[in-house]
Amino acid sequence: MKRLITLNPKYAGTTIQTLANAVALDGLPDAAKIIYHARNTVAYIPGDDLVLKSFKVPGFIKSTIYTLLRPSKAQRAYEYAFMLEKLGIGTAEPLALIRCFNGLGLLSKSYFLSQNLSGYTTLRGIETRPDFHKIAKSLATWMLQLHKKGVFMKDFTPGNIMFRSSDNGDYEFALVDINRMKFNDFDHRHHLLNFRSPLDTADGTSTLAREYCRAASLPADTHEEIMDIYSKHQSKMRRKAKFKNLFRRH
Repeated sequence: MKRLITLNPKYAGTTIQTLANAVALDGLPDAAKIIYHARNTVAYIPGDDLVLKSFKVPGFIKSTIYTLLRPSKAQRAYEYAFMLEKLGIGTAEPLALIRCFNGLGLLSKSYFLSQNLSGYTTLRGIETRPDFHKIAKSLATWMLQLHKKGVFMKDFTPGNIMFRSSDNGDYEFALVDINRMKFNDFDHRHHLLNFRSPLDTADGTSTLAREYCRAASLPADTHEEIMDIYSKHQSKMRRKAKFKNLFRRH
């Protein structure tokens, strides 16, 4: 089996390179603690304070596409992390991209190794915090900066947006699960699609939308436009979930 490791040049000859080589040969280390497991697996590596994401083995068609036509999810996550860093947008520092190929020369297993975002937590449940409005105001300003820099993340959800308190009393934000992103100059409407599910509740999203409109100096009716985008997306997700449940029963 062919193995290909792309290492962050900063870590050549270090224990990071040793770990990447071990993952390429044996997969998840014995010391790794799985923190998420579904289609993909995310594991925390204590001691080194690292995170290793293992991507699902693609089927034949996708494997062919990822080998010959377009970057795989792991490769995009690795490359996009450098692009975000260059733009001054928080994300976990990329350490290594690890790709394994089967006997046909097609992509099989792939991994993205990064630093852990120590001290950060997700946006899940922030609407219940006493400082929620302050967080929403800071988050809206940060979102506006993303958009001004031409960054559009498709999976802009509470679980993929991390934050922590900063020394100046404000908040710092970072993105994870970044393999589905675009870097371009988008029109106004496209930016608003990031409001499809940025927080857990409609009330929280409404507050965030008002702060975003204020920060961007948008017309008052933009808030209604945003909430319409949010409502339609949530209805679509409910229909999708209902369909899946019916399918499982049969």
